[in-house]
Amino acid sequence: MCGFGWKYEIDKVDTFNCQDGQVLLYLRLSFYFKQEEKWSDPVYGYGGDFIIKKNKNGLVPNDEAFKMCLTDALGNAIKNIGVAGNIYRGLYDGSKYAKREQ
Repeated sequence: MCGFGWKYEIDKVDTFNCQDGQVLLYLRLSFYFKQEEKWSDPVYGYGGDFIIKKNKNGLVPNDEAFKMCLTDALGNAIKNIGVAGNIYRGLYDGSKYAKREQ
């Protein structure tokens, strides 16, 4: 659970207006993990997504943008400490089509 061994703080949130009307959201966070009773130095994570994006219907709001941006930033931070290392190196296929050893 968050707070019992790991936590994060959102450091910065920026939006950028694109010339075509789309709006980008960027987020930087500091991720901390606990080893024994001591919290780590910050491990930075960055995430981004569109708040307003263009599709076949024109410009539309993305109500999932902040959640997606936060998830992206958390994943970016924790991969730097080795979480899911085999997945990032392409050594794990967890799909339902992968062969399973029995």
